[in-house]
Amino acid sequence: MRFLIPHRCWGIALSTRVARAASCMSALLALGFASLASAANAVRISQVYGGGSGTSAPYNADFVELYNSGASSVSIAGWTITYTSTTGDFGGNQFTFPAGASIPASSYLCVQMQATGTVGAAVPFDFIAATAINLSATGGNVALLTAAQTGSNNTCASLAATLVDKVAYGSGNCPEGTAASAPASTTAIIRKGNGAT
Repeated sequence: MRFLIPHRCWGIALSTRVARAASCMSALLALGFASLASAANAVRISQVYGGGSGTSAPYNADFVELYNSGASSVSIAGWTITYTSTTGDFGGNQFTFPAGASIPASSYLCVQMQATGTVGAAVPFDFIAATAINLSATGGNVALLTAAQTGSNNTCASLAATLVDKVAYGSGNCPEGTAASAPASTTAIIRKGNGAT
C-alpha cells in the first residue's frame, strides 16, 4: 500500500496536471495491470473502488475511473463497463456510455456505479450508472468493452472480441495475469503511473 497525492475523480475530463492536485482518496493500493491499450486505443481502467459507504469509507458510492493516455480524444460512446462477482457471469451488471461521451487526451473520467449511501463524501463523477451496480469492496471483476453484452450469462472468454481492458481483484477469476490483492473500504485498486502504465 502506498499513500499518494491522489489521482483524479474530480470534474469532467481534467488534465493530468490538475488531476494530480485534486483530492480523491487518502490511501490507494498500487497495482500494475497488464495493458491491452494499443496506439489506436490508449484508454484503460485506472482505478476501481468498491467500498462506497462502508465502514470508514472516504466515499459514499463505488466508482470506476478511466484514463486516456493518448495524444488525442477518444470517443467512448456505446462503450460499456461491466462487473461481476469473483466467480459470476458478465452482462447482468453493465453501464453503457451515452452518445457524445469521450475522454480528451491525457485525461481521466469517473463513473459512479451505485446509489449514494450515508457514509463518506460524494463521488465527484462525470457519469452515474442509471441502474446501480454495487461493486464488492474485496473481490470481483471489472471490464471495459467497446459494446454492451447481450444476456447475463457471459463467461470471461466472451469478453475477448470487444475487450479494451479488465481488472480482477481479490479472488476475481477473470484477471489479466494475476488478480490484484483485495482492497478494503478505505482503499482502491489503482494502476501504476497514475493510470499511464
